Parts: sequence; structure tokens; C-alpha cells
Amino acid sequence: AYGWHVVPNVDGHKPDEVKAAIELARSHDDRPSLIICKTVIGFGAPNKQGTEECHGAPLGDDEVAAAREQLGWPHAPFHVPEPVYQGWDAREEGKSAQEAWQAKFDRYREAHPALAREFMRRVQCKLPAEITSEALIEKAQQKGESIASRKASLACLNELGPQLPELLGGSADLAPSNLTFWSGAKAITREDASGNYLHYGVREFGMGAIMNGIVLHGGFIPYGATFLIFMEYMRNSVRMAALMGKRAIYVFTHDSIGLGEDGPTHQPIEQLTNLRTTPNLCTWRPCDAVETAAAWDAAIKRNSGPTALVLSRQNLPHQERSKQQLANIQRGGYVLKDSVLMESNGTPELILIATGSEVGLAMDAAAELEGQGRAVRVVSMPSAYRFDGQDAEYRDKVLPKSVTKRIAIEAGHADYWYKYVGLDGRVIGMHTYGESAPAGDLFKHFGFTVENVVEQAKASVKGAAAGFRGKLRVALSDGVPQSRLAALLAQCREEDPDVEIFLREVPSSVQANGLREDLFDVGFAQTSANEGDGLLSEPVWQDPLVVVLPARHQLLAHRQIPVDELARHPLVLCEPEVCEGFWQQLQPLFKYTGKTLHVLPAADALAASTQ
Repeated sequence: AYGWHVVPNVDGHKPDEVKAAIELARSHDDRPSLIICKTVIGFGAPNKQGTEECHGAPLGDDEVAAAREQLGWPHAPFHVPEPVYQGWDAREEGKSAQEAWQAKFDRYREAHPALAREFMRRVQCKLPAEITSEALIEKAQQKGESIASRKASLACLNELGPQLPELLGGSADLAPSNLTFWSGAKAITREDASGNYLHYGVREFGMGAIMNGIVLHGGFIPYGATFLIFMEYMRNSVRMAALMGKRAIYVFTHDSIGLGEDGPTHQPIEQLTNLRTTPNLCTWRPCDAVETAAAWDAAIKRNSGPTALVLSRQNLPHQERSKQQLANIQRGGYVLKDSVLMESNGTPELILIATGSEVGLAMDAAAELEGQGRAVRVVSMPSAYRFDGQDAEYRDKVLPKSVTKRIAIEAGHADYWYKYVGLDGRVIGMHTYGESAPAGDLFKHFGFTVENVVEQAKASVKGAAAGFRGKLRVALSDGVPQSRLAALLAQCREEDPDVEIFLREVPSSVQANGLREDLFDVGFAQTSANEGDGLLSEPVWQDPLVVVLPARHQLLAHRQIPVDELARHPLVLCEPEVCEGFWQQLQPLFKYTGKTLHVLPAADALAASTQ
């Protein structure tokens, strides 16, 4: 179907047939050939050939002896008979070929010294001495554009392309969207192979595999582009590049729910974590044009493995930086903003860590928090791979161990970031697939707003100061004896005289539709500081919430309250003996939010809340 020359039905156990097929393929030098050999696994082992027993396990002494007899091979183990050795010994032939090539190259070098030097530079994987990739970073900072990082990437290619003739680009069908066909790019075609850009078609894996072949051949720096979500199709080839330690550059655009209406099939969630956890793969997710330039600078200079550039569809705000901050971008993570309200020892009260499009969000939230008297640091971490490679002193300077109140913000899978925020930290990330809607609506829907970051920050700082004390909201069913309740509430007040207790009874006669409202009444933001029944149209959970539900209400809660809403509470307490699957669903969500889920009998619930 692809127009290859195909040689079918070759007996792979007959050398003469294999040799004839190879000679036939060589005669068709106008196109690639595919030789299809038929073989039997374990050929020659009379009792095991053609079975799974000779795959992944030794044949055993008896079967090896039987195979020797059947194949007519009387030689001792590891002995190569002299005729066979001589037939495969290509040392003299290889030496002669190398000497002939060297003599030819010496003549070429004498006739064309500049071209010979350029050839050797490329095959030795050395960059031109005059390359100005570092100047791209300073230029982008001075220009200060608020553009999509995919567009910033194109600007980098327009600058680097003329300086790097070995740059060989390509895209899997999406060049107009991922913006990798730079001003000097020329497509390679059947009729004209002098170009520097391959249109791979809808073949992401083929693109990655061909890039590996190009870099193994040497003399080129290949880059290939597609949407981040379609990295899944080329996953094996990306992993092989990392395993081999070869310089391939992947340009993955449309990096989050920010791509909008294309919906969850095109919106990447777990792909960033997949890339970041691949050994020897350096992944960048820049927050603006400046970090994009730094990412390209790092990618072309890295000759020990591949680099993935993860870029946005939407515009990103430019961030101001000092010269030291510009230099620190190459460290992978750096302090982008420190509060003027920090203590004299330079320690912030709270650290916001963000990448890509969420860095601008972190900066806006930090400004609002600072206006409220909070000392907040913003850390931009475009490359966790590079940051993890820094010395401990630098890492601790950026993320001091003494500051445990940390919030990571990224429109990707949340789990990855707990290595930086710790179990006491928080992550504003994705726990589900995306939705189909405009990007702005999606970011708001999934909590990537200044309001939510500020709310999470306040809760984090408040938790550091007072644990779960201050306010206690209780949804109480009539299954808990009033005498027990009175004793427990008295204990709460004894331990914290200033505690405000909002009590709402959930009667056993409540209907399914009513339970949700009754529970939400307890946890919503209040219209009055002294009243516990104020209900707003949009729920915003405030302060600790304790939900005490007997068995008959758990099924109603399961139907009426989405698990991700319950997971926002600091504490949920219920009887564990029924609806066990519901609590199994909740457990991982509490892990994502960094909170703790306790499941206790209703009679002990309030006692646990005082702890």
C-alpha cells in the first residue's frame, strides 16, 4: 500500500533463500524493500520448537543435546569452527574500506577545506562556535511579547535555522498549528531531497522512529512536532531516544485544557507526567517567550539525550526578570517573584510553584495575597529535570525546607507535584479529563483562577497556624445521642474557647434531593458571620466541615454529592459499614488534595474532629 517492493514467503531457516531475497531487494534501488521471512521459534529443538517453552527460558541440557543431534552440530559450547570464523571475519575488508574512504576524504579536504571542516563538525555533533542561541533569551526579554509559546518557538526557529544548517525539522500533519515550518524551511519531496523539513503525515510513531534513525546516522539535529496528546502514539520511539541517549527534539503544542473546544480527546492530562518520569528525557514547559528561548537553547546544546518542548496554544503574559533570573532559567526552576513582606532571613510564608500558562496565574494570585499582608514567593519551574539536577544548596535556596506551606499550580495531572509540595502541601491540578468549552471557561471550571489560588493559600496558611480550629461546622444526623453531642461540643470549647460551632441537623426523614442542600447549607460561605444557614448560588467551601452520616444516608450522599466536592473538605466522617465502594472512590481524591480521610462510626466522629 505504501509502494514498497515486497519479497514474501521466504524460509528464514534456509540461507540460500534469504540471500536470494536480499539480492532481489538490492536490485530494486528506487524504493525500499520489505523481506518477509517465515520462521519457527526454537527451530531445531525437537520437543520444544514452535512452543512458548523456548521463549524466555533455557532449553535444558537434554533438549540442547537433542537439538545438537537434529541440527548436526557436534561442536563444543561457544566454539566457532574455523571455516565459519573465516566466513564472518571482515576485519581486512573493513580496514581496506576505511582506508579508501579516508584517502577520498583527505582529497576532498584538500580541495574544499571549509566544507570538510563543516562536515566533521556536524558528524561530531558539535555546534557552530558562532551560534547565538543564548542571545535569543536576552532578546526575548527585551522584546517582552505576550504571545503563545508555540509562536515564540517559531521565532526561535527563525533565528536558529540560518545558524544551524543541520537542523532537520518535521511535523506529523499539523505544521500550520504547531508552527514549526520556519521562514527558511523547505519541504523534502520525492522529486527534490534538498530540503530541510519532512511532512510525515499522520504518523507520529513513524516520525519519532525516523528521527531516531536520523540522529543515529549523525550529521543532523532532528526536531518533530505534533500536539502533546498525540505523544501517546510515538511513546515507544520517544523512550528509545531517551534510552539510547540521542539528541532528538520534540515540539509538543496545545499543552493543556487551554486548547479549548476540541475537548477531552485532545486535551492532555497525564502526558506531562509521562514525559517527566521518563529517564534521560529533559522536558520543558515554558511560561512565556523568554523561557521558550531558554528551552530551545538548552535543547540544541543537549547531546546526551532528547528534549521535549511543551508549548501552549493560547497567549501567555510576559514576565519581567533580572539578569540573575534570566541565567537561572537554565537551572530549570528559579524564584520569579519574592514578596517585599518577607522576614529578614528571606523566608516566605508560602510558596507558589507553577509552570507554563499557570505562572501568570500564580503571579496574579501572589500580588493579591501580598496586598492582604501575605509574604508569598513564586517559583517558575519550566524544567523539573533540570531543577532536579542542581545541587542541594540551590534547590534548598529556591524551595527552603523550612517553608512547608506550598501550592503547585499546573493544568496537568496533580500527582507529580507532591514531590515538591510534600504531603502537607496542596496541588491545584487536574484529576479528571477535560471538557469541551472555551479555554477561559475551562480554567474557571477546573479551579485555575486567582480566587481559588488565594482561597487555597489562605487555607494553607491558616492550617499551619491553627490546625482545624477556629470554626467547626457539623452536619449531625439524629442517629447520634444528644447527650453524647453535648459532651463532645463542650470538649471542643474547652480546648478552643474561641471556636465557632455551626450545627445543622440532618433528620432521618430527609429525601434524596434535600440531603444535598442540607449538607451544603452547613459548608457554604455564610451571608452572616453569626448565622450558619446562609446559602449562596455558587458553593465555596469554607473552614473545616464534619459530616456525620449514619448508614441510611450514605447511599443518598453517594447519589447527590460528587466525590470531588466531598474531597474538598478537610474532614469527612461517616459510618464505614455500608457503601464501602463509595469510600474507596474518595480515598485517592483525598490523596490528590493532600487532605486526610477518616472513616469512623458516627458516635466517635466529633471526638475525632477535636484532634
